[in-house]
Amino acid sequence: MLVVKLNSRQGNYLFTVVSCDDGELQRNVAIWLVNVVGIVVVADSFSQPQMQKTEKSDGHNKQRMVIFTYYNEQQEGFPEGSSDPSLLVCYVDHVAYKLWEGEDRGELKLVSHGRKLSKFGIYYPHIEAYVLSSCLLPLCNISYETANKGLISAFMERWNRDTNNLNLPVGEMTITLDDVSTLLHISIVGQFCTYVRLEFAVATIVLVDLLGVEHADATSEMRHCRGAHSATSISVSYLLLFRNLRMCGEYSWGAAALTHMYEQFGDACFAQTKQLGGYVMLVQALIYEHFPRMENRNIVPAYQEVQSRAARYVTKRHISTIRVVRLQLDNLTHAGVIWNPFEAHRITYPFESITLFSVFIRLGVSMHRHMPERVLRQYGYE
Repeated sequence: MLVVKLNSRQGNYLFTVVSCDDGELQRNVAIWLVNVVGIVVVADSFSQPQMQKTEKSDGHNKQRMVIFTYYNEQQEGFPEGSSDPSLLVCYVDHVAYKLWEGEDRGELKLVSHGRKLSKFGIYYPHIEAYVLSSCLLPLCNISYETANKGLISAFMERWNRDTNNLNLPVGEMTITLDDVSTLLHISIVGQFCTYVRLEFAVATIVLVDLLGVEHADATSEMRHCRGAHSATSISVSYLLLFRNLRMCGEYSWGAAALTHMYEQFGDACFAQTKQLGGYVMLVQALIYEHFPRMENRNIVPAYQEVQSRAARYVTKRHISTIRVVRLQLDNLTHAGVIWNPFEAHRITYPFESITLFSVFIRLGVSMHRHMPERVLRQYGYE
């Protein structure tokens, strides 16, 4: 009986041939396997094979295990990085790898509507009760008019979509449920926001029923926005979450926001991606808190800790260039990072232990892993 095991590792093909004492058979099987996986075998490939022999006995018959290891001349892997491409299956398309190869995609286009939101002004007094019951009231007081493209783009180049964190010279960091809760003051407990993707006709009906617009106007707007789903427009499906305004407060809006941002970050770290959607103000506020030396921040003089932490800042018209921020990140040290910046805020907004749970979070059909165990320094643990 002959048993063959084949393992492929970066450029190295390991064949374990287990048989009776038949060296010629082992040699022929190894040659056949090498040819199957497409490696060119020269005449003297097996003249001096690297061989390890072990004797195994079942008490009656002895068998010999021979391990042949042949090396592919064209080594794979990544320069100054992993030598095993099977560990980082998407890294070949990552913006960091392309940047190493001399391909610079430049700054991302940030899909942010902060300036438009500022023009809307505050909500009407007669709907205040509905806004308050939705648990989204704190968002009405947070809006950055200017998104810093260079700052955010440089951080996105260090995002790892497999672990949902930033790879920095000082270690890993990410946006946690605690960051979302503290920066925005929205709930991170409750049921997940679930919805279904709508077809064009159904989405038009939803607009008519929930917004009270004419069918012709809804159809025209849908066609203008290229259907029910668009990268730069809000999905009509989200309207279904607001069918009952009194029930909105039962959703985990913080988990929804973080899931959406993880999804956006995972797309933005690919070299072919040119824009970043989602609540980019959340990313900018996080950078302001954890990296105070990296960006000149304007702090609101009248800010009080009872407000959401993101409301502490106003943006400047000065925008950092991506090259400057890259250099700052390359030279980052522990002295330039505040791992747990919210200690003073805990007096008015206590820490919620649920943020320490390693769980999957969800928004619609999108699911992502929240892994606080990878960034314990952000929770005050050394």
